[in-house]
Amino acid sequence: QPSDPDKLIKRIDEGIELISKKLEEASPLVIKKRSILINLSNHPLETWSDEQKEAAKEYEGIIDMAFPAINPDADSKEIRDIVDEYIEQIKSQMAHYDISVHLMGEMTFTYEMVIRLKELGIRCLASTTERNTTVTSDGKKVSEFNFVQFREY
Repeated sequence: QPSDPDKLIKRIDEGIELISKKLEEASPLVIKKRSILINLSNHPLETWSDEQKEAAKEYEGIIDMAFPAINPDADSKEIRDIVDEYIEQIKSQMAHYDISVHLMGEMTFTYEMVIRLKELGIRCLASTTERNTTVTSDGKKVSEFNFVQFREY
């Protein structure tokens, strides 16, 4: 009888985590996990400036995670449900990686994510920018944002 693939993957992840813990207990050496930055924003890595990519070089890898489309009519429970889904996705990577999360977007989702991620011991980062705004001859505002640094929440 075939197994549910999601359950099988979860069992494999649990097995890897158990083996890692046993190895850490049995060995005086600390097993260093690869450090990654999960980019949870509406700005995928390919759109980052050279300065932002350079600042992220302290990580051994960057994984884009699409920021959810948050309905402005959503209530707090709906936001928590979406957060729960994203937390589970991120938690599934904790056995394999030392994770930091670059988190920028809709404020109530971001706030709840930061609280939950920090409870898990996951470093959360915001990108800071310098805004340069000009007003065109037809009265429209045009803003350009230049990356400055990652700042921890």
